[in-house]
Amino acid sequence: AVRTSPDLFSDALLDHLSTLASTGPRTCFAVLHTIAATSAPRAPRTLERYHALVDVYPGPALVEAYYLAQNEPHLLTPLLLERLTGHMGVRPYDGYGILQATLRHRPELIAERHVDRALAALPAAANAAFTFFDALVRTRAEFAPRCVLALFECVLSEPGHRAFNR
Repeated sequence: AVRTSPDLFSDALLDHLSTLASTGPRTCFAVLHTIAATSAPRAPRTLERYHALVDVYPGPALVEAYYLAQNEPHLLTPLLLERLTGHMGVRPYDGYGILQATLRHRPELIAERHVDRALAALPAAANAAFTFFDALVRTRAEFAPRCVLALFECVLSEPGHRAFNR
């Protein structure tokens, strides 16, 4: 319904939906994402709701935010990226996916603190970290020293039977 008639989702209904997010947080994030993407005047308030739920449901937020970062990168904000990367430990592969999409579409949003969080999540997803740090070093030269060290750490973290691929 939200894709075909987003106007049916009033602010009161979105408030109610946010209180019911525990029954389907990913669906709630998808609804908020769709409304923010299709209605520019409603986007700021809708994204505030989205931000508020990220800390409560970080796993589903990371899954859904990948699609936001990939398909509607103009909706990415420094605050949203800050909140999402703060929970990379919950779903590191999704976190790296968000960072990769951000790097591809909005590289100016990546800051030192995001690189720090990506480094902290490296042991849990070394192959995804490798892809991110490889792209980061090519895109943002100011991060080169840290990226090179991270790439070596990625190779060292990979199991022996896969490390040769790097």
